Amino acid sequence: MKGERRLGADQVIDYRQEDFTQGDERYDLIPSSSTPEPGTAEIMTELKKLLEAGRLTPVIDRTFPLSEARAAMRYMQDGGGLGKILITPQ
Repeated sequence: MKGERRLGADQVIDYRQEDFTQGDERYDLIPSSSTPEPGTAEIMTELKKLLEAGRLTPVIDRTFPLSEARAAMRYMQDGGGLGKILITPQ
């Protein structure tokens, strides 16, 4: 959960240890690193709204040109990156 804090999360919840639904606090966004579930389209729509409103900032670790896609994959597989790794067309 240290990674989430480094990315700027105000609060990090481990749902296995804390039932966040029982408290009085309300949250703007609760992302999950689990596999997609039903309702993913609705979540993506909400993320889009937050992004457009300037309330969500994507974290881009590194950008590779398409000609270096192999290096980008190796970088990702080696655990590189705190954020997204982008491959851009040239």
